[in-house]
Amino acid sequence: MSKLTKAEIKILRLLDKHVGEPLKESTVKFLRDTLAFTLPEALDWWKLWYINKEQHMGATYEEMGDVQRGFSFLADTLKGIISDDEKSPEQMADNLFDEDIEKYRKMIGNYFNIAGNSTPDITFEDTGIEIHLPREDWEKWFSGMDEDSMWRYNDATSYYRGSDSEQFDSEEFDYINPTEEVYESLNKLGEIVGDNKKWSLVPPGTIAEDGEIKDWLEKNIRQEDADSIIDEYLWSLGAEVTRSRNAELLEWYEENVEYAETECDGYSQDKCITIPYVDLMLMIKDKEWVSLSELQHAELNSDLNDMGDMYYDSWLDDEGYDEVMSHLKDEIESLITKIENDDEYLQKIEKRKEFLSLLTKFKFKLGSYDWKCKGNKYVSEDGQLTVCLTDIDYEENKIKFTYNGETHLTPIDKFMPWVQGSVLDLKENVRIGKYRLIMESIAPDEEITKIAIFDFDGTLMNTPHAEEGKREWEEKTGKPYPHIGWWSKRESLDTNVFDVKPIVTTLLDYNVESDDPNTLVIMLTGRLPQQADQVEEILNGYNIIFDEYHYKDEGDTLKSKISTIQSLLYRYPNVKFIEMYEDREPHALSFEEWGKNNDVNIKVNLVTLN
Repeated sequence: MSKLTKAEIKILRLLDKHVGEPLKESTVKFLRDTLAFTLPEALDWWKLWYINKEQHMGATYEEMGDVQRGFSFLADTLKGIISDDEKSPEQMADNLFDEDIEKYRKMIGNYFNIAGNSTPDITFEDTGIEIHLPREDWEKWFSGMDEDSMWRYNDATSYYRGSDSEQFDSEEFDYINPTEEVYESLNKLGEIVGDNKKWSLVPPGTIAEDGEIKDWLEKNIRQEDADSIIDEYLWSLGAEVTRSRNAELLEWYEENVEYAETECDGYSQDKCITIPYVDLMLMIKDKEWVSLSELQHAELNSDLNDMGDMYYDSWLDDEGYDEVMSHLKDEIESLITKIENDDEYLQKIEKRKEFLSLLTKFKFKLGSYDWKCKGNKYVSEDGQLTVCLTDIDYEENKIKFTYNGETHLTPIDKFMPWVQGSVLDLKENVRIGKYRLIMESIAPDEEITKIAIFDFDGTLMNTPHAEEGKREWEEKTGKPYPHIGWWSKRESLDTNVFDVKPIVTTLLDYNVESDDPNTLVIMLTGRLPQQADQVEEILNGYNIIFDEYHYKDEGDTLKSKISTIQSLLYRYPNVKFIEMYEDREPHALSFEEWGKNNDVNIKVNLVTLN
């Protein structure tokens, strides 16, 4: 019969007095720091204390027999649970719990809950142990993933899979790779609008080059319809690329994970991991464990930290490509139906083609994309006259253009004298509203010393947000909301549905700024140019008139606004101060940081509705 030696009893009593409970970390620390044992020696002493403390109820260390040393305690105990031919491991574990709870407690260890009514805990199944874990514990100790990989995994497995879809710039549309069905829809659209260019994947058809379809759309249909087709394509591409990447990520996970997690039940976020008894016995013997709580630091799943790189290394699968092309085809077919039901659509397109043909006749050159123009522009042969394609309003029959550095607005049919050289020497600045055109003198550019910039949504006007707005739109129209997006859609500013009112505090600031003759008062919004008539109609209804109206170009709203600020400073070199009114705190901080980094005096007033 094995008994403790005098030396062992002395050390164990020191541990009783100075450590109290045989917790691994505190015990090893005391043995190393105070008694100067090496790490292997300290671990051996901890195992001896852990296994034998309170092993014999009421017995002193001197009286204890059957002293166990090393990992054989856990291995032998577990073997007794799984080796009975007549009773299941669950029954054997329950018997041990009822007959010798202290032994059961030592086998389980301090990490797991012994009562089994809260996590983390262990159940003994027929093929292995099942570990029940709170989600946070699984992520930290058992998943094998770092923070970035865990974010990717959770997004891929969440109920709303891929809810944070990839965002692509409009340039991605330049590299579109259409199917034959998409080409057929484009050709059908071409027949309707009078452009009979034939695309096809089948020889002797023509395959579109990079950017050619985008240019063709912008030439043959209204800009807002071209933008809508492109936006829907980019949304669909983002959603399908995200779905495809997540599918590949999960496939990679299944191939590489050693012990995969499962949902323990349908009403909590707890995670379960099953470890076969064969694997568990090997771990115990290989690492000389004395309790199952050693699993907490065992790094069961390792080398799963490549999910971030793996995610971006993948692209669109065949299923996603087919879905994106089908969505694009449906958008083109929807536009075809719209055109067929709109008697005036083709007339407006014809006006556009005639006007662009006239510019070509007078030797205007089509330039590349220009960030000041928010699109492509035509430039006269002498370089004095510039026309942005986005500034030609065929519905209102007006054109805004720049001549010799000054901006003017005129009916399209009054534009030719400017082109032919009979240019009026106007000194007025033009402000545009849907129902009125106001021509009034303001200070010359060199006298503008301050620029006041107002955001539209949530800053100057209390416009509806997406969730409540879509619901109200559906309730009042009796129709389902027809889009995925919100802010870029005309329905979001439908004044037949929404009563959009000014935010009083900002309106007071607007009145102060607009009274200063040396201040240029600007509206700068993330809304798109095709919504300009709606935005300005709402503003005009409250007699809110700006010197200039700036809308978002393609891409990121914040970058677009900063680009506009750069343009304003270039045009008004004597400006000493910019004061902004903005409701989005991250944007406000970014504007101020940009000002500091570029030596521009910017003050941002954060507008809140509360």
